[in-house]
Amino acid sequence: MKFDFTGLNIQASSAAELKAAEIFSLEIEKRTGRKPEIKNEKPLVVFSQCGEERLPHKDCFEIELEDGELKIFAHTVRGLIFGLGKFLMKTVYSGEKITLISDIAGKHIPEKRIRGHQNAYRKMPNTYDAWSPEQFRDHFINLMLFGTNTTELLPPEYPETEDSYNSLMKWDMKEHMEKCSHYANEIDMDVSVWYPSDELPEDESAELRRETLKDAERIDIIFPPGSDPGDYPADQFVSRCVKIAKEVRKVKPDVQMWPSAQMPRGIPGWGDAFVENINATEDGVITGIIQGPNRAMEVYELRRRIDSRFPLRFYPDITHNLRCEYSVQYPSEAWHYSLQAVNSRESVNPRPQEYKRIHSIKSPYTVGSVSYSEGVTDDANKFVWGRLEWEKEQSVKAILEDYARLFFPGADYVKCAQAISGLEYNWIGDPLENPNIENTLSLFRNIVKENPELHDNWRFLMHLYRAEFDMLVKMRRRAETDLVDEARDYIFRNDLEKAEEITAGEGGYI
Repeated sequence: MKFDFTGLNIQASSAAELKAAEIFSLEIEKRTGRKPEIKNEKPLVVFSQCGEERLPHKDCFEIELEDGELKIFAHTVRGLIFGLGKFLMKTVYSGEKITLISDIAGKHIPEKRIRGHQNAYRKMPNTYDAWSPEQFRDHFINLMLFGTNTTELLPPEYPETEDSYNSLMKWDMKEHMEKCSHYANEIDMDVSVWYPSDELPEDESAELRRETLKDAERIDIIFPPGSDPGDYPADQFVSRCVKIAKEVRKVKPDVQMWPSAQMPRGIPGWGDAFVENINATEDGVITGIIQGPNRAMEVYELRRRIDSRFPLRFYPDITHNLRCEYSVQYPSEAWHYSLQAVNSRESVNPRPQEYKRIHSIKSPYTVGSVSYSEGVTDDANKFVWGRLEWEKEQSVKAILEDYARLFFPGADYVKCAQAISGLEYNWIGDPLENPNIENTLSLFRNIVKENPELHDNWRFLMHLYRAEFDMLVKMRRRAETDLVDEARDYIFRNDLEKAEEITAGEGGYI
């Protein structure tokens, strides 16, 4: 079933409705070149705030679709953005023509209450260190179009020095955090702050956090990791979390405290002590618990052992390839050495099928997640993981097609989804024996040839780059294997000098 929304107009009145309409209007203009007008004339998209009599909470939305009119109902701007995102995910574009390809009417209620990603302005990430707060705002909106409700920020380092910054960072870290907090609040996005322990005495440490966070417009959650960095024995760590929660609530009364069960190395029995001390805290001080890398115990055991009053949030590492919680081809770690050598720990790494499998194992024990990320190289993973938190039974194929329709409008979304999936299959086995590498690159090249505007689309170029890169790895592997075979022939002839000459090449040994 298809619906024609070419030349659509918008209707909105309240502040939240007008904010959603503004975002929607910009998205439609990007895709068609035409900015919708605010007038009651079909085809029409209507934004409408509602209350609990219609929907149970603000993460839900409802769509009514009838006779050229689509109505989106939600409590706040958050749900309205989720609703307009659903429309954008299910529409295709050709010039000014807009076609809704699915009947999206009905109530849409997420399965998990926390669906977020870390977006950290600091010197470590591969992208975010160069982004202005306004670029983060746009990224927040992109994530929300796919159902994300939480962003995780970082505070300034303590003590802050020149070494806290790199040459790409143009903003003061505290000012950047506060601006991002403001932009998140404008769209009713929850703000979590990853805030590791320091070496200050307990009282001073709590006071530092109160002063650092007090001017941020929105802080919903404080997340102190149990380690990496900030190693303390479990009893001291929990005590510090309690003190911080009470101190920060003097300026942010509703802030939640979610410490993580990430175990410091070199402290035997830390996990047992953490559980004992967490369970002994008074009601209302600790809100929930987080499980992440360097875990004290598996997620199912942590869920079993901590008190039922504490919900459990997951902190999955979806950004790294090696020396991490979920290395490529987890748990077998069969990633070919030639691919490991050139991609290393952090590269463009769509792994949708693998993360769907990991999600199916871990998610039953949690109320949701905020993923660990080091930038945009894991962009496809973010949207796949986040969408599975909305509805775990969705297929990877459907999610990637939604991703393609949302971010590559006008292109063949089936081919785009196949191409991104192909990048995951490029990493299976020896690249020398993997024909998928040529097929994936050919698919990407055909897509961009048919849609030259994608040369200006960073998401598409990033994945095209990976496809080209994989082909270079395969070509190098073929060339070096041929040299080794040739050198081996000379070794069998007892001509070691010639064999050494072949393997040394111009730049040293292969």
